Amino acid sequence: MGKLNVSRLIKAALTCGAILLMSQFAVAGSSIYIAYPVSGSTVQSPFKVYAYGVGFTPTTVNVYLDGALASTSTFNANVYLSAANGSHRVTIQTSDSNGSLLYKDVSFYVSGSVTAAPTFTYSTNQQYTLSGTTGSAQLLFQSQPCCASVALASSNPSLINLPSSSAITASEMSSWVKYINYVASPAASASWVDLTATVGTESHATRTWVVPAAGDIATVTSTSYSSFKLDVSATSQSSTATLNLFVNGQFLGTLQNQGGGKYGGTFNINTRVWSNPTSINYRIVSSLGGCGTAYIKDGSVLSKTGGTCTY
Repeated sequence: MGKLNVSRLIKAALTCGAILLMSQFAVAGSSIYIAYPVSGSTVQSPFKVYAYGVGFTPTTVNVYLDGALASTSTFNANVYLSAANGSHRVTIQTSDSNGSLLYKDVSFYVSGSVTAAPTFTYSTNQQYTLSGTTGSAQLLFQSQPCCASVALASSNPSLINLPSSSAITASEMSSWVKYINYVASPAASASWVDLTATVGTESHATRTWVVPAAGDIATVTSTSYSSFKLDVSATSQSSTATLNLFVNGQFLGTLQNQGGGKYGGTFNINTRVWSNPTSINYRIVSSLGGCGTAYIKDGSVLSKTGGTCTY
């Protein structure tokens, strides 16, 4: 009986000690909830992983696929991962506010791949590019990409040369956006270049106007705005240049050549480019590398500039 009591006392002491030790580090009620993939489910690749902390807000969340680190994020796990057909395990590892490590995993089965083409938009951040400078286009996904890469093409590789494809990373999948950076080669004359992106069976194109490095001076001479109509007058050192109007970096139209280096045009801007037409930032870009800018607010011209293009 005495030995039994001692044994029980030792076990009780060890148990109490372990509980006290854990209480110094773990926050009561802290746990990890894995919403996707569901334990025991069958999914297609790529599959969604979504998990978050219950009772606390994680600062760093690591996602392991079959024991290998696949993704690191903050606050929660919200990524897409790819895996071959068969059984797999996803493990979520994070720490609570006391720094205590928490783990949770789910097992599931992968069968087949997502084949539906995603819905996405494709646009350049600005629709003109000065030769010798870097531009960027972006894919905004409205549904999850079906594929591991995007196929790219340029209508004029001598001006903008793109790789044939670019991988869609896990972070790009989770953020639903992918940027395609490019460099415009030196151009002897201005030219529109079409850039095409294809993911799965869906394809979209955007375009940018590549203009030569500074060789002209374009100046906005007068401008007015009333009832959603924008009147613009400008000059160029050349009487044969093409002057295009860009608002917020997006092409709006071409000014008419009025002879003698003078150009002008009237543009209907009702909801075409921005939601608040009382505040207008626009740029005149010459086919020979001249740039003039103007800023209108509440119908008043606050600033105008003229010169050569620097970006």
